[in-house]
Amino acid sequence: YSISNFELKAYKQTTMNHFRKFLTNKYFRFSLLTMLIMPFSNLAQNTIMNGGFESGTDYIPNDWSLDIGSARTSDYASSGSYSMSVWNWYWYAEGMAVNGQVDQSNMYNFLKYAGTPFVHVPESVEGMYLYDTTETYSDNDSAVVEVFLKRYNTATGSLDTVAYGLKHLPATSMNQGFVPFEVPIESMMPGVSPDSIVIVLKSALSGMCSSLNESGNCLFFYVDDLSANLTAGINIPLNGKSISYGPNPVVNNLSVSLLADKRAHVRLLNTQGKLVLSKNIDISGKLEMSHLPSGIYTLIINADGISSVHQILKK
Repeated sequence: YSISNFELKAYKQTTMNHFRKFLTNKYFRFSLLTMLIMPFSNLAQNTIMNGGFESGTDYIPNDWSLDIGSARTSDYASSGSYSMSVWNWYWYAEGMAVNGQVDQSNMYNFLKYAGTPFVHVPESVEGMYLYDTTETYSDNDSAVVEVFLKRYNTATGSLDTVAYGLKHLPATSMNQGFVPFEVPIESMMPGVSPDSIVIVLKSALSGMCSSLNESGNCLFFYVDDLSANLTAGINIPLNGKSISYGPNPVVNNLSVSLLADKRAHVRLLNTQGKLVLSKNIDISGKLEMSHLPSGIYTLIINADGISSVHQILKK
């Protein structure tokens, strides 16, 4: 579709507002200095602010927009004190939240209005989640994470979807803690860079609360610690910090480097969620993995109270 001059002006103004806020961020200033030394550090320009939902006022997170049926919450958190909660309200209406500043009347036109600046196509968007399907008619519904990488097309006056990802997430045990998830991203326009990213969180596909549920609220979906996994083992957490790790796949040693933090705690989990390695590192360090069986492992890096989650293939 085409957008009007007024909508284009509003879109550009929103992008500039986010960019000005990004320029004042202390991690951007660090990344700018690093770019003079390390050419690949321009990847640090990719950020979705408040990916851990730690900044905000009460239930309203900064840099995210809420539909009825969503709020920042301190009831659960993978790290820090807050996560995003999205739920069904009035028994059947799915809740939704999107990144960026969007008027609620435009929430469901998120491709046009939502998003924050982002200039690379990641391999995946990752995070941690809980999903409660109790007090519903069925326990097989799914929460939804949808990712759009978009770009304004000056030639056509429209918004192009440069890349896309979709993930349906099943129920989790609410007593066993957050579970990692990954949304693979597929390029729709190879060779074209986006100008922004939109992440959409939805509480259900088509679920309904049980008639015995007097509150009319159910299918609570909690999300925390969002990050964007770029290619070649470079990961850019969505809170603006820069972490690199590799090689991936790994045979013997996995190296972890911190570009914006001096200390971090690193954990490695197997597919059963069992802790197999745990280590504190200063600026950089190595995880010895030669003794571990081949397979997929979950790497969790906690720096300055915020975690990023990554998948590692051990050959």
